[in-house]
Amino acid sequence: MSQAAPWSGITGRSRRPQELSRLAAGDERSELGLYCDEGCGREGDSALECCRSTGKVRTDHAEECFDGLSALWTSLHEALSVRITTLLNKLINLHGVRVTGLRLEDGSLVIGIARTFKTLSCPHCGFRKRGRESRSIRRWRHIGLWGNEVWLEGEIRRLRCKKCEAVVTEAVPWARHDSDFTKSFEDAVALLAQQTSKTAVAVLTGISWATVGNIAERVVAEHLDPDRFCGIKRIAVDEISFRKRHRYLTVVTDHDSRKVIWLAEGKSSDVLKSFFTELGADACAAIEIATIDMSAAYRKAILEGLPNAKIVFDHFH
Repeated sequence: MSQAAPWSGITGRSRRPQELSRLAAGDERSELGLYCDEGCGREGDSALECCRSTGKVRTDHAEECFDGLSALWTSLHEALSVRITTLLNKLINLHGVRVTGLRLEDGSLVIGIARTFKTLSCPHCGFRKRGRESRSIRRWRHIGLWGNEVWLEGEIRRLRCKKCEAVVTEAVPWARHDSDFTKSFEDAVALLAQQTSKTAVAVLTGISWATVGNIAERVVAEHLDPDRFCGIKRIAVDEISFRKRHRYLTVVTDHDSRKVIWLAEGKSSDVLKSFFTELGADACAAIEIATIDMSAAYRKAILEGLPNAKIVFDHFH
């Protein structure tokens, strides 16, 4: 049985002595700066014994030389992989997530993620437990990096909630329930929607016009102050137009906090009555003043819904 040539390299093919001579002279490895003072191996490795003056590598040390390079390439690849995942962990900056890998797919960056927790949580009631019903792989759109779309890909689990008496998809800290986008992406879309039209936001982000609206609704629902109706004494009611003045919104503002506390589409009496229904009878009875324009619809709703309120017509109508 013939022995393998002692100069078989890391590429898996035999090298001729002429090629080894070029390697000894540093022709191929010089770009990496890996050769030693004698022309082969790693820096300061005298055990590889080669001679630049003769242009030859001792064949009994040639395989050791190539094995050393192979090991070095492996360590460099592992080090680079670790550095990339560390960098991505800092860039995506999401709670409860660590990066496990990265790949390019159809012009997008797909980042593999793994959760840093084991407990499952119900998205509706917050019930927590261990032990899943099932699991699957899912993707979430994230804020772009380096001009590319970014998708996070990881495991999502389902649990049986004792309080809700149903099997539900777990809540995850990086995305809102039933959303295909991360919270960071949705917050950015919602911020853009405050500044420009939904059509412009759709073009900028590459999502549909309807999706922009759905994202805005989820973000607003999460950030609404649950105590915004507490202690209301004086309110202002007015309408604003949109869609080239063909459609209207009824807007209710708290005079004392100077904040919008409610709005809905339309400007009829029934629209304002729906606010009073949401507010509750006790809170409606506590309102002392309501400022409006001279709208008959608003005046009718206030007379019926706010028994103790005085109506004040503002200066601007």
